[in-house]
Amino acid sequence: MRTSRFIFGPLVFCAVALAWHADAFGGSLTLAWNNPSAGADGISVERRTGASGGDFAVIGTADPSATEFTDTSAADGLLYCYRVRAFTASEYSDYSNVACGQIGVAGPATVALSLGAAGSGGGAIVGAASGITCVGSCSYQLAPGASVVLTALPDPGSSFAGWSGAGCSGTGSCAATLSADAAVTAIFAAQPITPGSPPDVLGLGGEGTPPSGCCPAQRGALVAAVLPGARSVQIGSATTAFVSVLNAGEAGAAGVGISLRTAIPAALDYTATDPATNQPVGALNTPVDIAPGQTQTFLISIVPTDAFDPTNVVLNLGGPDTAIAPLSGVNTLSLSGSIAPGPDVVAVSATSDGDGIVYLTSDSGAGAFAVATTNVGLSGPVTVSVDTGPFAVPVTLALCQTDPVTGACLSAAGASLTTQIDTATTPTFAIFAERTGALALDPVANRIFVRFADSSGTLRGATSVAVGSR
Repeated sequence: MRTSRFIFGPLVFCAVALAWHADAFGGSLTLAWNNPSAGADGISVERRTGASGGDFAVIGTADPSATEFTDTSAADGLLYCYRVRAFTASEYSDYSNVACGQIGVAGPATVALSLGAAGSGGGAIVGAASGITCVGSCSYQLAPGASVVLTALPDPGSSFAGWSGAGCSGTGSCAATLSADAAVTAIFAAQPITPGSPPDVLGLGGEGTPPSGCCPAQRGALVAAVLPGARSVQIGSATTAFVSVLNAGEAGAAGVGISLRTAIPAALDYTATDPATNQPVGALNTPVDIAPGQTQTFLISIVPTDAFDPTNVVLNLGGPDTAIAPLSGVNTLSLSGSIAPGPDVVAVSATSDGDGIVYLTSDSGAGAFAVATTNVGLSGPVTVSVDTGPFAVPVTLALCQTDPVTGACLSAAGASLTTQIDTATTPTFAIFAERTGALALDPVANRIFVRFADSSGTLRGATSVAVGSR
């Protein structure tokens, strides 16, 4: 069964594993969940008629310490499906899974859907319409005949290799109708990034493969960056980021647009902007041509349609004859969607030369850069940490929160810190790096990441810079 953790300020609620009792009493159905929701004001119980379709409606509430609820308004012969969530005076938790029951039917009127991951990589399985979000191994109780559509979301450094079970195969979505218990496995393959790999990929037929009939002189060589590096947004709300695309080739790049490559339950729109002002200058979702040596900026807007854990979202960036390879933390966006609102830290880094690179000088081997933030989500405690991502970069790192006016550290520097970031506030931070070995300028492999996580460990913001010696 899925366990959901969610945090509202200092309160931690858990609403997990909704199930139907084996006994159906005359004129009533009793549903149960595994544990109470300490710190909540109560638990809201919702019901719909039938295994799919129709809207859930609130039919009652239970005390936060309760672990079951009896529906005395159920009618004989009808199948009912239920879900619960904890609440306070101002906020709601995530929903539990959905469980179904029917009066007069012996035993639970549900089938078990078991989900799991296999292979050398990692990832999650989500079902937008059925409330499924599974990392690791999970089990869901669904009504017989229920239809599910599952999507596999690979972790950074992994790819989705295919499905196994319930008649699903291939690398698209898994659509299954459950007439009996079923098990579905998503297979993820590890794809480690190679240090020093080129930052652009010319062609859509595979990495490094030019399109059929096209030679290098006929196409542009594109590189891109996305800022900020991470966002966290509530379902149905739009989150935005800026994308810069540089044509470093000798020929023009035609029809450059943006779409989602990573399968997440969300919709993306984009608009070309003026690089000098960031003001929109193009029509919505309209590709543009980029001349040699020119940079085109875009504003993207992503609206989650269902909840999903923080995911390294890869964008399709390019046109018919040009494409850009994903570089995690450079031209990708870490994004999560949640039912309940939370902190959303927009972080931007600034280096001394303004080029996104912190240089560790040859004499001292040390350098520093600054990070400015603003919280456009809910207030809450946020842990700020610094690391070098998937590669072992020969540097030692430390950070401190700074006075926004003077830039002076407010406390001793360390590997991480936890601070309260209230809505609309703009805390700043300094990050210090010292070289411990030979360090080439390799923006793909040698990077420093600054991450902002809430008290549950959910990533709420991030930024990064390249690091090298001179």
